[in-house]
Amino acid sequence: NLRAAWKLGEGALQEFIRQQDARNVALTRYVLADIALGSGELDDAEQLCRRAVLLLDDLGDLPSVAIGIESLSVLMTARHGKMTESWNRAVRGLAAADAIRIRTGCQAPVPVRLVLDGLIEEAKARLGATAFEEAWTQGLVPPVKVALAQALAPVSPPQHERMSGRNADSPLTPREQEVAELVAAGLTNREVARRLGIAEWTVVNHLRKIMRKLECSSRVQVASWLTKHQGGAESR
Repeated sequence: NLRAAWKLGEGALQEFIRQQDARNVALTRYVLADIALGSGELDDAEQLCRRAVLLLDDLGDLPSVAIGIESLSVLMTARHGKMTESWNRAVRGLAAADAIRIRTGCQAPVPVRLVLDGLIEEAKARLGATAFEEAWTQGLVPPVKVALAQALAPVSPPQHERMSGRNADSPLTPREQEVAELVAAGLTNREVARRLGIAEWTVVNHLRKIMRKLECSSRVQVASWLTKHQGGAESR
């Protein structure tokens, strides 16, 4: 009963917020992300998971950060399952999370392990054994901060898809477009920086250029411009 589960989860979230219990606020968002994923609400699931893992990273809770990297890997394949790079990224994320679990002695619960094992088997089938092993080995190398930044970074489509999907009327560069879309989605500068793996001051500079190019004076106006022009591009 996903609807009832969501209602209970939201109630728990509000109670933990009232208690200023940051860790359980984040963990409850993981629960809500799972419910959203089960309901097919992938955008909501990703936003909840992203907010949770960033907070847990700030708290230094490594086992719970591993959960977030695993969840983002699952969401990555759910949203971009036709793209080979999404499977490579997911495998690297799962390897990084597995390394954290081994280091901290925190094993995944059986239901979670079953989901992850199924994802790993599908990744092997899609990528082939050699490519899978290469991706897994690469995932074991980066520090936790880097692995998290990689898990949070958006998946880029192949070059020909980026060129065909880009609005030719947009004055923004591809990177500015990415920043603008994340800002329009409600992310803070800090969250955008962590999502894209860049410095926060770089986001600020991009946002200044975006506002100047679009003749906008607020983040709300940027969001409005994107909605208007992307809608027009899609209709064409």
